[in-house]
Amino acid sequence: MKRITHYCLFVLCTLVFPFTGFSQENARVTLNMKDVSLLEVFDEITKQTQYEFVYSKPLIDKAGKVSVNVKNETLEKTLETILEKTELGFKIEDKHIIISPKLKTPQTTEMTTYTTNDVLNAIAAATKALSERKEEVNRLNVFPVPDGDTGTNMSL
Repeated sequence: MKRITHYCLFVLCTLVFPFTGFSQENARVTLNMKDVSLLEVFDEITKQTQYEFVYSKPLIDKAGKVSVNVKNETLEKTLETILEKTELGFKIEDKHIIISPKLKTPQTTEMTTYTTNDVLNAIAAATKALSERKEEVNRLNVFPVPDGDTGTNMSL
């Protein structure tokens, strides 16, 4: 009976006070490294957090040397700091940190504004060009059934 009571108490405690474990949110890193390879930095982060890195060695070698100085910083912020001057990004999955090329952000283009006169001029130019070439458009219509898209119909 005493054993069942202890077991029930244990189950109750695990439900009421769930184990938070060692998550990304509470993983903290302290680094002071100058002009070192990313592999050296990754090794040190793994020692401090138990997170393993997944990467392509040529991609890491291409990044060159880095310097980092963080004290009791979150894992995510530390990785952002380390990789900010490289072409690399990261994603954390379970206890793995996946290093990959940064996604390129689309460049914004400026919107062109047209006035009513611009639109009317464009319509007039298109109408004139179609009228001048309506016989060419008529010859393009290969179906024997007239379907309304002949040069003559379109220029009316």
